[in-house]
Parts: sequence; structure tokens; C-alpha cells
Amino acid sequence: MKLFDVQHSIRILIRRSGMMAAGMILFSLYLNAQRSYDPGPEAVDADYYEELYVATDRDLYIAGEEVYIKIYSFSRITGSPGGLSSVAYIDMHDSFNIPACQIKVKLDGFSGAGVIRLPDTLRTGSYYIRTFTNLMKNFPPEFFAYRKISVINPYENISRIRIPDRSGRTDSVMFFPATGCLVQGIENRIGLRSFNSKGEPVKISGVIVDAKNDTLSSVSTDVHGTGIFSILPPTTGSLFLVTDFRETANNRFPLPEITANGISFSVDDDKKSGFLRIKILKNGNSTVKTGKLTVTYSPLHIISASGIIQAEADSLVTFKKNSLPQGLAEIKVTDQDGRLLANSHYYNDRSSEITYSMQLSKEHYSVREKVTVEITARDHKGDAVVSNLHASVFRPISSDMNYNNDIMRYVQLPGAGSFHTDLHLPGINDYLIFIPEIGSVSPSTERDNSASGLFLPEINGFSLNGLIMDSGTGDPVKNEKISLGFIGKTARCKFTNTDKNGCFSFISDEYGKKELVIQPVLQTHAGYFVELVDPIPENIRKFAPAPFYIDTTDLDAINKSIISSQVRNVYDQFRKPSFKKSDIDVKRHFYGDPERKIQLSEYIELKSFKEVIKELVPGLSTVTRNDRTSFRLINKYPNQSFESAPLVILDGIPVYDFDKVLKIKSSELDYLEVLNVRYFMGDNIIDGIINIISRKGDLGALEFDLSTFRQEYDCLQEDYLPWYPDYSEDSLKMSPLPDFRNTLYWNPDLKTDVNGHASFEFYTSDESGEFVIEIEGFAHDGSAGRAETVFIVKDQAAR
Repeated sequence: MKLFDVQHSIRILIRRSGMMAAGMILFSLYLNAQRSYDPGPEAVDADYYEELYVATDRDLYIAGEEVYIKIYSFSRITGSPGGLSSVAYIDMHDSFNIPACQIKVKLDGFSGAGVIRLPDTLRTGSYYIRTFTNLMKNFPPEFFAYRKISVINPYENISRIRIPDRSGRTDSVMFFPATGCLVQGIENRIGLRSFNSKGEPVKISGVIVDAKNDTLSSVSTDVHGTGIFSILPPTTGSLFLVTDFRETANNRFPLPEITANGISFSVDDDKKSGFLRIKILKNGNSTVKTGKLTVTYSPLHIISASGIIQAEADSLVTFKKNSLPQGLAEIKVTDQDGRLLANSHYYNDRSSEITYSMQLSKEHYSVREKVTVEITARDHKGDAVVSNLHASVFRPISSDMNYNNDIMRYVQLPGAGSFHTDLHLPGINDYLIFIPEIGSVSPSTERDNSASGLFLPEINGFSLNGLIMDSGTGDPVKNEKISLGFIGKTARCKFTNTDKNGCFSFISDEYGKKELVIQPVLQTHAGYFVELVDPIPENIRKFAPAPFYIDTTDLDAINKSIISSQVRNVYDQFRKPSFKKSDIDVKRHFYGDPERKIQLSEYIELKSFKEVIKELVPGLSTVTRNDRTSFRLINKYPNQSFESAPLVILDGIPVYDFDKVLKIKSSELDYLEVLNVRYFMGDNIIDGIINIISRKGDLGALEFDLSTFRQEYDCLQEDYLPWYPDYSEDSLKMSPLPDFRNTLYWNPDLKTDVNGHASFEFYTSDESGEFVIEIEGFAHDGSAGRAETVFIVKDQAAR
């Protein structure tokens, strides 16, 4: 099947399956007042909506350090692990919206791991690490996976980023009604955030008063300017927040206007019964006394579920939580004319919790001593859990203590990292009141849903897309076969056809930084140029990570981290980091085993490749027509003759100018392989292959055409683990090389077995003090868990 046909089939499959699943969900979730339905597992049997969760080894880094990353993939519909995509993209932009880091990571269906090295020029501040798949680009980037980290550049003056005075005067206050408006006679829950004239959060306290200055409620915020209060407006009119700073004129802040005849609602998430109950709240002045009210539950880009009630008689709509997709949704109440009466966001967290416990042999260790950690995973019933998890060991200062990490374990919520708070609220939905910028999550009706407008899942590798044009005319090289090759000693050639616009797409599973060559198979163009499409979309700064401040009480610990980072940079060159190479490095040439391999070092040195053919390669000859040379290869099977020239490859790159190949000096060649059988590659029929490998493997043996498109390209990141010392031998334990690691240990590939057990071990460094062990993981049903424990390292006078 042609590549186009495969892509077309996938598009149709996604459309049909997606529409079927959406139709079943809509049919199953259509609810009447005070009734609930369980659609059964078939209603959510669709995996074409993906979401990711990204974790890092810690929260605080020094510029120039590595950030170790673990990515978990989930079905957007069911919340269970796994997805279609085999590639995840990771990027991080600086404060000027310039990409500081970009990598591609292989996913094994459930998870993947990678590392980004922070530039040593990175400014001190907070950053988002953003992660997504190609399929996820069909949705707004606000719903990619985000992780907030903080970076310190020791060469900058960090006095400007110390925690500001939070007791200053309030310049502005933002109010967030839970359902969008304040309604008279109904208890309204309101969030607030307070800022000074510089836009920095300030702590305030005060009271809510009406137009007559009668006090209705007291209000206070934490040091980050966030607070929540409830109020029941007795009448219409204006309400004000009056702060304690009465010596300034700007101490009265108006709340949103009170609606006399509006509607609100409350959401009761009954985890025990598994029901989500939405109760409509109306006051006596409500004009919506007759007719129908529609309560719509709209998950992210999935067809909504609706409950219709009679406004006069009914007030409750019930959904079964397990029938609703996991994740973020918008709840809206509209009247029979479609007018929006109230709305809010809701996060359906269906997953149960895994209880992880860690057992250490002792609480105190000496420097360079082994630490063994035993892990046990249990579900809410106490049964063993098989799970995929990661573990990290780091200094306490490397964890952002002012940042609620529990919020960021929820996907689709980049805005959750845009503010700090000390508020300890019951659940994720209590925090959503502070993130109104989420916007509508209803399915878009304006997005181009044509086949060409879809981003397809990358199932077998990453897509390398681009445009090829004739450099002379500027016209697209349309409907023409082109080839892709990666320079090196392993032939990994690809072929495809351009479309009518000169666009092309290759699928590759290549690893590492490679030089690639893209060129037309038929050398009929005097010159051409190629534009590659960046797979990573531009960053949309709708959400910015919360400002990073340094507490002066942490300066000593931060200085130790800075010194440790600098010492490691100096001495790492004397160590041999252990890492695991990706499987791609041990793969054979794309055509498998050759019929014949000729190692030139085993023969006397000949003058040119032309003599090598004549003397050492039986069945291969040259033919000259119109002053151009072509190769002819004899088929292995006598009754089958080749109709065209063989494919000639040099250092992984197809070569179509055979005259240049014949001029290569044999002294520059290592070996060559011959495949003298017909080879089928998609819809390409190749009459034999001649694969030539030079000694250097860098294509330097060929006089290369400068017009040929040749570019260095970052393919999938190679799998590797950071270096950790093994002090089990006395000679290594007594080594004079200093050991200063801010991350003592990182392992993204841990798994608990059928008994719920896992273990790992590591060695302490040369530094004493307190260290944190953190583990986090997910089970096959999407349930999640996290655990932390602390141990202490005590220095010794002499080792």
C-alpha cells in the first residue's frame, strides 16, 4: 500500500472510530432530571485522543545542568495508560519566547524518558517544559502537558528575585465568581487575587461591604495574594472589598455586579457512589420559572453530554462519573433560547490512588555509602498494584516548597502553574476557580477537518515533512520521487513521492543528531532547495509560569547547589558516563543481509572504484550512454533479469551520478555490499543494491554537489541514563575525584511487580545533609500515586 493510501486509511479510521465513539458517548450520556445512566465500557472504547503527563527529577536547577524527564501517555477518553503515538516532542521557551531546548523522545506506548541540557546562558526565572504528540496538535496548545521548573544562573545578580514584601498596599484585585456571576439570594463562592502597583501578589485582609457600608463578610489572602470566600448578597447593588490600608484612598475594590434574577449551580462530586450531581440554584426573583434548562457537560473536543430539566419543577442533573471522560470539561447552564446563564470548569478525576511506601534500612548514612530502597504499591483495597514509576533523589532545596505540585499532576492545566498559593483546598476543582483563562473546551466547529487539516499519530517514528522547490524557477518539484538518507555507515534510506504542491513526508525512527540528505531520484533539475517543517508549533504565551523568588533563608543551600554544579562540570570529563545506546545503533542496513560483502583491506590496493568493480565484484558492470555512466547488475536468479540500474549508496546516501562514484579512490573505502536480488520498498522496485562504505563514513570520499540539500537534524533522542558512581570497590570509594551531585539518583524505568514490589539502590555523594527520595507512578487503570521520604547523610572526619 502506498504511503498516501496508508495515511488516507488512518484518517478515515480516526474519523469513523472517533465519530462512533462520540456518538455512543452522546447517546449514553443523554440524561433527564434526577436520572443517571451507565453507558458501559463500549461507550469509551476509543483511544484516538491522547494526553501526556510529564515529570522531572526535581523542580530547581542551575543553568547548565541536565533536566531528566519522564513522560506518561494516556487515552484522553478512558484515562488508561497508552496511546497511538510513538514520539513525544518536548520544548522549553525562555522569557522572550525563544526556544531554549527542543528534543524528540521515543514512546513505547505507555511512557518514555529524555533529558534536556539547560543552556548556561539561561536567565534566572521560572519556565514551562511543554510536551505533546503530533496527534495532540489537532487541539489547542493550552492542553498540552506542562511542567514548571525554576532555573538559577549563578552569574547573574539574584538580589532582584528575592521574595518581595508581600505586605504592601494593594493596587488591584481580581475576583473569580465560581459560576461566572453573582446572584442575589444565593450563596456565591468567589476567589480573589490581589496585586500591588508592580503586579506582584500581596497579602491583604479586609471586609466585603454593601453600598451602605454594612459588613457582609471578612476576607483574607495568603502571602501569594490568593483567597476564597463565600457571600450571600441580600439585595442588588454594588459590593466592595475594603482593605485594611485605610490611610490610602485606593482601598475600596468593586466586586462584579449582582444579578437579581440569575441562576447558579453547585457540583457535588460523590466519590463513594460514583455520581456527579449538578444542582441548579435559583432565587425567588428568577425569570426562568418555566420552560427547559439544559445542563451541558463539555469535555475537551469530545461531543458533549446534556441533561434537560423543567425549570419550574426540577433542579438536579446527575451523571455517572465513570461514563464521563477523564479530564477537564466545562459545565454550562442555558435556557430554552440558548442563552448562557452560568458556567464553570470541572476536572473529572476518575483515577483512584496508589499508596506507595518506601522502606530504607536506616535513616542515617555516611558519605559514599550504598542506600537500598524497597518499594511497595497497594490500591485502596490493600491489594498489590503493578505500576510504571520513576524515582528521584535530590536535595530538599531542589523541590519548590511554595509550589503546589499536586496541581501539576493533572494534565490539560498549564494555568495551574501560573500562580503560587498556600491555600490547602480539598481538590483540583477548588483550584480551578483561579484559572478562568482556560476558555471554552467545547469541540471547535471552525477547525479544518479535511484530511489535509489533520495531524496524524506518529505510530512508527517521527514525521519529517517539508517542501521541495526548483531553485531556478521557484516551482514546486511536484509528483516526483525523492529520497532521504542519513550520512553514516548504516544505510537507512527512505523514498516517497511529492504531491502537486511539492510537499513530502518521510517517517523515520532514526536516533541522535544526524546529517540528512534529501534529493530527487531523477536528476532532471539543475538545482533545488528544501524547506523542512518545524514539528514544534510556536509557543503561545497565554499562560506564563509564576514568578520565581528566592527566599533569603535558602541562600546557603542554593550556594551549595551552585558549587556542586560547578565542581561536577569540572570533574565530569575525568569520568566515563554509563549510558545505554538506542536499539537503532545495532540495526542492520535497511535491506537486511547482503548477498555478498567485500572487505577491501583483504585485497591488494586498487587505484579507483572502477577497478574494484572490474576485479572484485562479479556480476556488476558499467554501461556508458550519452556520456553518462550507468551500472548493470546481474540478478541472482538466472531467469529474472533487472530492467534498471541498481540503487547505489555511499555512506548511507543514495548516489545517482555514477561517474563521480567511479572516481572514488579505493584507499578511501572500507567495504561494499551487494544485494543482487530485486528489493521492494513500498511501491518502489529496486533492481539490486550496491552499498559502499568509506573508511570515515562521512561522505567525504565523494565530490559532492553543493546544490544537494544536506543538513544536520536532531532525530529521536538516544536513550541513556545519567552516570552514577559505584563505590562497592574500595579503590573507587577512596578515589580523590570529588563527587558532588544535585540529583543523587534518577531512574525513569522502575516497575512494581505482581506483588507490588520494586527496589533500587544508589550511593550517597561527598556531601552531608538531608536528602529527599521521591517516587511517582501510574497503574494500568490510570490510578496514580506519589510518595516521599527523607534520609540524612553525615560526613566523616576521614574515609
